[in-house]
Amino acid sequence: TLKTDLDNSTIISTLNDHLPATPTVIAGIGKLIDPNGFPQVFSGSEPVPPSDVPLPNLGDLEAAVKADAASVVKIEGQGCGGIVEGSGFVVAKDTVVTNAHVVAGITKPYVVDSNGTRTATIISFNPNLDLAVLRTTKLAGKPLPLNTAEAAKGAGAAVLGYPGGGKFDAQAAAILNTFTAAGRNIYNRGSVQRQIYEVRAKIIPGNSGGPLIAKDGSVIGVVFAESTAYDKVGYALTAASVSKDITQAQARNQPVGTGNCAE
Repeated sequence: TLKTDLDNSTIISTLNDHLPATPTVIAGIGKLIDPNGFPQVFSGSEPVPPSDVPLPNLGDLEAAVKADAASVVKIEGQGCGGIVEGSGFVVAKDTVVTNAHVVAGITKPYVVDSNGTRTATIISFNPNLDLAVLRTTKLAGKPLPLNTAEAAKGAGAAVLGYPGGGKFDAQAAAILNTFTAAGRNIYNRGSVQRQIYEVRAKIIPGNSGGPLIAKDGSVIGVVFAESTAYDKVGYALTAASVSKDITQAQARNQPVGTGNCAE
């Protein structure tokens, strides 16, 4: 529920601790959560997803989910007219990956995991690909390996993250297709191409930036959008398409800006 999601927000908790009760503001705050929405994946119509690919049993992925859970983080920030919340994952020592649209326009993002809440520095921001890399400290989880091999159609997977800004959640997923998708950047401008997986999974705001993992626990994609036309269908950037940005960010290791708020 929205109330539960708000209760689990570090920023909302801080506001509650330091501000007087304001019923009118709180009543409308649900409209302010995650103002940076999903980017436009396709410039034209979305392809029709295949209907013959079943979801795997989440129990078959239980070992991978348990092994990776500590490495999946919540990303929070204030700005863009509200509270922005998303997901991310540990990809190297002190390094977290998320979506660019999660941190767009946010000057002071926070990373939240079982070790608590810390500020983070953004060291890569790519609004065309929709990827951001953050540097922080004292991460609870180990780095998750990227699997850059193309996943087969029908392969079982899991979407990990913090949907709705709530608690950690794992959803069963299945690979439907692999596309080179022509769409828009996070500002709904220009024409960009992304290598993506189309997945059968329940994806909602807050899942953005979370990992799509294989049965062995490796990261095969970065969740970044839900379908606007088909129920329980979403999209993830392939691990192969994000690996270069991650490597370059680690080598450069310099703060970068986060542009304007996404549209």
